[in-house]
Amino acid sequence: MMRADMDIEIGTFVRQERKRRGLTQQELASMSGVGLNFVYQLEKNKQTVQLETTNHVLNALGYK
Repeated sequence: MMRADMDIEIGTFVRQERKRRGLTQQELASMSGVGLNFVYQLEKNKQTVQLETTNHVLNALGYK
């Protein structure tokens, strides 16, 4: 489990959590109700990703 005080970008966190759970990007996208391209961009820490859509991904990983 990650410590709350660690300095980590959200996309890096999502990628680590996805891999820890043994999910593909496509599986996470389907679980989240977002497109595969969004998950890819999120994990690459692209600044154009939307916060609300990012929340869908985090919710699918169990973070509310």
